[in-house]
Amino acid sequence: MSQHLEKHIQASEVGTTAIDLLAENTPLSKQQLKTAMTNGAVWLESQHGINRIRRAKKRLKQDDVLHLNYDSEIQSQTTDPATLIADEVKYSIWNKPYGMYSQGSKWGDHCSIYRWVEQHQEPNRHAYLVHRLDRAANGLIIIAHNKKTAAAFTHMFKQHTITKHYQCAITSAVASSTRTRL
Repeated sequence: MSQHLEKHIQASEVGTTAIDLLAENTPLSKQQLKTAMTNGAVWLESQHGINRIRRAKKRLKQDDVLHLNYDSEIQSQTTDPATLIADEVKYSIWNKPYGMYSQGSKWGDHCSIYRWVEQHQEPNRHAYLVHRLDRAANGLIIIAHNKKTAAAFTHMFKQHTITKHYQCAITSAVASSTRTRL
């Protein structure tokens, strides 16, 4: 049975760790909570805004708010690995496999291309999405590694100096069901 939990927990004491506050206020085990944090399902709202928090031992300030968005089905999802095609330092090109998201949601980002790149590219760098591909599509995707490069690619896509082209492959099983529907 799927477990779905959305909690918003305010820190009342300075110095409480994120994992301790979550463990005290949810029915999840510390291991489930650490996995949820690693998978991007926990957010910290502070005076600096709202950002994902992945460090279980992060010390909180009074009035910080943790947002837990836990869904056991989402947490158990896996994906095939993305493949690096070219590393141009300021950006890289990847083959995003079928089933991998372009970006995460509040429920997690562990099955997204940008998180994959942040975790697996050497040397480690930030990843900024420049464009997206649907989860059901596989293909090439550009990942920028700094804000200036991301803005430049975004501008090129808006000006249509870079375009995307799609190719569709139909298998015999899909072709048979398509013929039946026609």
